[in-house]
Amino acid sequence: MRHKVTHGMASAKARRVQLTGIQLKSKFKSDHTIDGLIPPSADLTEIRINKPSTYTLKVGDNWQFHLGRFKELDEIGYEIKEDGKFVVFNQPEKLRELFYSGYMIEKYAFPYDLFICFENPEWMVFNSKEIKMYLKDNMRVRILDSGRIKMDIFNGNKFFTIFTFEYRAEKHKKSFVFGAHVGGAGKRLRKILSENCYYSTLRLEKDSIR
Repeated sequence: MRHKVTHGMASAKARRVQLTGIQLKSKFKSDHTIDGLIPPSADLTEIRINKPSTYTLKVGDNWQFHLGRFKELDEIGYEIKEDGKFVVFNQPEKLRELFYSGYMIEKYAFPYDLFICFENPEWMVFNSKEIKMYLKDNMRVRILDSGRIKMDIFNGNKFFTIFTFEYRAEKHKKSFVFGAHVGGAGKRLRKILSENCYYSTLRLEKDSIR
């Protein structure tokens, strides 16, 4: 297991943080950033940043990374059938390689310097570069008959299904979505990252605890 650094707040675990995802993200920004960036002065012993750093932040058990248009699909070509129940890609091997190469992970999931997720009552702060290296070295990509793409991550002695790339046929969506967003996949990914990547923690300030 990788090392981590903790900062107090253990006694607060008994009290659950009753804040929405939007409120939590706003609280993190006000508590730990300057002009929307994480400063080098932040107490991140295991991460060590030397410049104001950008970040991606996720809360909850399911994480959506991108919903909308993917220009890569336009270049590969695809056909949506039976009102969105099936998607047929013109060049599935090329699409699969976009995942295996780490391109899709870097562009859509971890594009910034740091990745931050919440595990009550602390923020877990990871170096995005290390996450991308780990995922690239431990992934399995499956394109299902439906056209849905599953990305499994090897941890311990087995694969865990973490990422899903799929078409959403609902009238208010009708677009592709990519994320760790099915059946608590974000929570599973958080656990895998904590066991395989270095991270530091930042506390949720006490005035957020109700």
